[in-house]
Amino acid sequence: MFSGIGSQAKAFSRLGVDYEVLKTCEWDFHSFMAYERIHRTPQMQPEVEAMTKAELLTELQKYTLSTNGKTPVTFGTLRSITENGLRWILSSIYNTNNCVSVTDLHSKDLPDNIDLMTYSFPCQDLSNVGAFHGYNKGIDRDAENRSGLLWEVERVLWEMSEEKRDMPRFLLLENVTALLSKRHRGNFEEWKSILNTLGYTNKVYCLNALDFGLPQNRYRLMMLSVYTGHDSEKERFVEEYFREHDLENGLYRATLNIPVGNLEDYLRLDYSNEAYRREAEECQPCDTPSRRKIWEHNAKLVDETGRIIAGHVGTLTTKQDRDPNSGNIYMHPHDGLGNYRYLTPRECIMLMGFDESDYEKLINNNPELKKDHCAFPRDRIIRMAGNSIAVNVLVEVFRQMMDIHGVFYPGRGRKSRASFDVHDKETRSYNMSQIKAKHTKPEETVAKYLFASKLRFRRNVKDLPGSPDIVLPKYKTVILVNGCFWHGHEGCKYFKWPKTNREFWEKKINTNQERDRRKTKELEELGWHVITIWECDLKNDSENTLLNLLNEIKSQPHKN
Repeated sequence: MFSGIGSQAKAFSRLGVDYEVLKTCEWDFHSFMAYERIHRTPQMQPEVEAMTKAELLTELQKYTLSTNGKTPVTFGTLRSITENGLRWILSSIYNTNNCVSVTDLHSKDLPDNIDLMTYSFPCQDLSNVGAFHGYNKGIDRDAENRSGLLWEVERVLWEMSEEKRDMPRFLLLENVTALLSKRHRGNFEEWKSILNTLGYTNKVYCLNALDFGLPQNRYRLMMLSVYTGHDSEKERFVEEYFREHDLENGLYRATLNIPVGNLEDYLRLDYSNEAYRREAEECQPCDTPSRRKIWEHNAKLVDETGRIIAGHVGTLTTKQDRDPNSGNIYMHPHDGLGNYRYLTPRECIMLMGFDESDYEKLINNNPELKKDHCAFPRDRIIRMAGNSIAVNVLVEVFRQMMDIHGVFYPGRGRKSRASFDVHDKETRSYNMSQIKAKHTKPEETVAKYLFASKLRFRRNVKDLPGSPDIVLPKYKTVILVNGCFWHGHEGCKYFKWPKTNREFWEKKINTNQERDRRKTKELEELGWHVITIWECDLKNDSENTLLNLLNEIKSQPHKN
């Protein structure tokens, strides 16, 4: 849903995963035509090629189309498009399996056996830039705006549920982080609650493209919803998985060996290349007072000497010839033009994680829709890039989805988990050995209680065996707060061996247990008193568990 130019498909291609796009849903015909050119080979359908203009218009009127992503296109606008342009629009709908407008989409239109449904609904009524331009109605149910299209997603999911169809195994939301603001949080919490009711367990991330190898400071909210069907065992697994694989945690991200994005690799400053020079000049605005302010108010990426002086660009928006924008590049003023240019469409596409060849696919297959008006002019490509999702971030989120998929659905229409793993065996083994859940909810409960009891402690001390969760030097005591599933708490109602992929999980959890025993012994040999607190003890009787913990700590010899 809201497929745009297909960052999702690009991420799966980048991963080298065998995947199939069953349906798309995008009403802006510039975007879905671009989607076709980037991900498919554009083809004119024979039945479409044989249609007259009147027949083409009749067929296209069956769809709710848009030319700007904001409002439905009028019949007059459609009629003004060339006959061949109409053919390309209709062929693109067919070639991308496009349901077009989410408002026209129903459960019956969707196939069975869906692994993933994504929905990156419009952000104009949520974002800071949108608010600056007066779009601030949010996602209230009665707002009747573009961001309110979220509730169309709800409608489709409820239809699937009521028709007793298999729900998509995963859902992925992407939008601006303003969803967590005071203005919008209530609606967002309602949405999460609805997904819980439908059987989904949600993980919310606020992720910056800058941390995933793109030199763009772009924070976005992502929520991966896993269908657990109210199965408490699956719910616990998903919660524990995300605790130990937290993409917001810089220490965990370091184990993924994500390359650092170098801005020099994305800017096209070699003006001896005719295409680069022409594109740069097209993005050099006139020397006017308002354009001078854009240069003064925004980040300078390249100075007068041609040296790159910034490490990254700002958040790409749908327009660069504006204040604020993502950053500017010095160019020699001439013929009434100013002393800078903004980012070119080629650079914008690449800064979203697409390949330069994807941009070439657009400009080399750019049909004329009206006289002297092609489908993908400069500003249109910039807008499509700004509306897109950072591919590099999707790559890492999709890795996690595939990990969980491999556990929940081994061999079900897909390869085994081992085949899904995009790391080699040695890299995955190293990554798993480096992962340790920090500041989990049970650990936070213990830490807050000790702090309120006026005890002073350190967290995750690296120079002690196993980096214990909580260390109280005064009492020569360490506290290990263990999750029942990951540490194999036998006899506990919160620990059950997974029914699928048993061999993998036995090896993983047995290794965790052996490490726990080894590190405890090493700590005791160093003279530390070791206390283990289990997650279930805090859930079943938090008050007495914490009181007994405090008494045991204070019973230890301590320094004055």
